[in-house]
Amino acid sequence: MCKNIKVFFLVIFSGFVCFFSGCAPFTNVKMERLKKQPSFLNLTARPKRYKGKEVFLGGTVAAIKKSGKKTNLEIIELPLDESGKPAVDFPSEGRFIAEVSQEIDPTFFSVGTVVTLTGIVEGSAHGIIPEEGSLFPLIRTKRISPWKEPMTYGKNSTNWYDQPEGNLHAWGWGPGAYWW
Repeated sequence: MCKNIKVFFLVIFSGFVCFFSGCAPFTNVKMERLKKQPSFLNLTARPKRYKGKEVFLGGTVAAIKKSGKKTNLEIIELPLDESGKPAVDFPSEGRFIAEVSQEIDPTFFSVGTVVTLTGIVEGSAHGIIPEEGSLFPLIRTKRISPWKEPMTYGKNSTNWYDQPEGNLHAWGWGPGAYWW
């Protein structure tokens, strides 16, 4: 009996460790190493100076261009919080081009998707969105992770409990909108 309880608690504890270790897509060790990277404004001003340096960036996908097996993403840079997630409430300091060496799934990476990536600075490139004379830092991605969209409320909500018809109406019980 005692052995079964120990095994049970070991399984539960292992499950918690596995679940909570998957919350952030980048490890703390890598994040500490990458905190020494140049600021985004310095990177934008002189991308050739930082060629070959590993960077940790994030933002919102503004445009996508596929060419062969490569995909280029034009990303509106956003500052990262302590977990590595782009802080969408802060202003952007510019844009950069993320070169992904493989085809990416458009359901995970579409315009408006919030992403975090690590990569190597390759220099500069013209933007995907046509603007005269616009050169942005070019980052060859090593790893890129999309973040889930924030939950929406109201008319566009997919949550059954937040529909305008009323609470608990989705399963056909509860007051609903037309209860009279």
